[in-house]
Amino acid sequence: MGASIEAIFRYPIKGMTAQSLESAELEAEAGIAGDRRFALAHARSACEPEQPTHQRKSHFLQLMRNAPLANLRLSMADGHTATVAVDGHVRVEADLETPEGRAALEDFMLAYIDEDMTYGGVRVVDARDGAEGLVLTDQSKPFLSLINKASVSEVEVFAGRPVDPMRFRGNLLIEGIGAWEEASWIGRNLTVGECEFEIVKAIDRCAATEVDPTTAERDIKMLSVLKDNFGNIDCGIFARVVKGGRIAPGDVLVLS
Repeated sequence: MGASIEAIFRYPIKGMTAQSLESAELEAEAGIAGDRRFALAHARSACEPEQPTHQRKSHFLQLMRNAPLANLRLSMADGHTATVAVDGHVRVEADLETPEGRAALEDFMLAYIDEDMTYGGVRVVDARDGAEGLVLTDQSKPFLSLINKASVSEVEVFAGRPVDPMRFRGNLLIEGIGAWEEASWIGRNLTVGECEFEIVKAIDRCAATEVDPTTAERDIKMLSVLKDNFGNIDCGIFARVVKGGRIAPGDVLVLS
């Protein structure tokens, strides 16, 4: 098959910058540690930071509605101290495990994001404050998302411009197979490094993919590109971790 992992990513704060990982230690029935651990609930969200529960992405700041998030550069090396920069200048550094740090990030976001997008309030949510196993991903279950570089390259042809794979906010960027070949993996298992995955389903995309992850411009009507040229709005696949272990870029994907 020839497929392998090119890169591994997690998104420490839902809707914000990806963090590239040199490797990941996975556990069965769990996602990448720290992936979407935090989220930013707006004032109308039903998600209570003191006792968070899984909610639809519309309850949080997210690229589909809050494109300016793409202009923020987030780093979080220790998994909980967020450093946010704009145009190369650090604007806030906050330990999200402390009330003071959460308040600092909330205040910054209120000043940065238009009030009609926050409904006048922002609260930091930590999945670890909820029930065991809570994830703040769009799916209620802790899946990993896999994006095939070749499929994105074919999307580029019909979009008429370069398409950064990061528009699709995947956990694993894979290479070495043909465009859309990953769709045929659904219902089958993959061995990757020390891990075993079950490929669960295709990922149907949302309007967040319209946003350029570098410029924050809405420059491609991605759902129309997908629907008009490929007959659906899918790009990528979800995987469930059946057996845990270490994975790293370069690991070969073996289909069974």
